[in-house]
Amino acid sequence: MKDSLLSKLPGGASTTDSGYEKGTSGILTSGNGQQLDLSGSGLKQAATKQVCDKILSQAKSML
Repeated sequence: MKDSLLSKLPGGASTTDSGYEKGTSGILTSGNGQQLDLSGSGLKQAATKQVCDKILSQAKSML
């Protein structure tokens, strides 16, 4: 199935591209070189920080 889908992409079924290899492990790289880790830990850490910052800011307003 994977090979069938990859063969339909421009460039064929070549999976030697480093961007493709990183993408399969959950690491996306933007055009300006920034990386986003979707493998769980990076995304989970970012979400946890946002939630904690929001709770902290609301708690401060209650003091």
